[in-house]
Amino acid sequence: MKTFLRYFLISGFIYLASCSGNEDENILPQSLLNKSIEKDTNYKNLLFNGPDAFDQVPWPVNYEIWGESIPIPGDHTLTGPNPVLDELNDFKDYVSNVSLTLEVSSTGGSWYKRYKYTFTNRSQESMHVDAAVFMFVGPKNTSGERHVSILNNVDGHGHPQQDFVEVPLGNGADSYYIARLVFHDVPEAKRTLTPGSSLVYMIGFPMNPFSSPYGISVENSMKTVRFIADLSGNKNEDLVRKYGTKRYTN
Repeated sequence: MKTFLRYFLISGFIYLASCSGNEDENILPQSLLNKSIEKDTNYKNLLFNGPDAFDQVPWPVNYEIWGESIPIPGDHTLTGPNPVLDELNDFKDYVSNVSLTLEVSSTGGSWYKRYKYTFTNRSQESMHVDAAVFMFVGPKNTSGERHVSILNNVDGHGHPQQDFVEVPLGNGADSYYIARLVFHDVPEAKRTLTPGSSLVYMIGFPMNPFSSPYGISVENSMKTVRFIADLSGNKNEDLVRKYGTKRYTN
């Protein structure tokens, strides 16, 4: 059973969710990497549905409670095509380097849809999601509606931010989206996924029901998802530089 309590923020929604019940999943981690990226250290630990165990370097204990988890960087400008365009076939399904179970759903009508990506910590360990990089294919031309929420944030406080880029694909209907999760005025406990708690990323797209193709389905979008937690403390800086993100504040 899941219970949701909604709060509103300038930059998004904060929800409260409690999850109960037994999961029947028997997840057998298996690498879905192609030979072309096996040597990329960012992806060597990515497994289907995430590993059942992980090691994460904690951030310093004197980490500033109030303020930005990652200072606003300069925009990262690329001089050529975005390298993500060469990686479209490198993954066959949702992959992660931490124990997160993913559900993807949608709301809306023919002319506008929201895709909702819910990541639930199925491990027995807490994990911080500061500087995690979330990548996925969705319908093109996001409306600017991009919400990040942690479902155990009972205080409804703070402003999620992102280092973000949209990369249009050649099919005229979809884009690759890359976002590093950043938080402003959010207590450290509220940036941590405890066992059983969830993080939600929701993004909105204007849709044209008369266009063809119409845009990737939630089922197929789920197969493109990569969730790369910051395990080493380097804040995934190499990824935001590689893909040319820009900071979107409150």
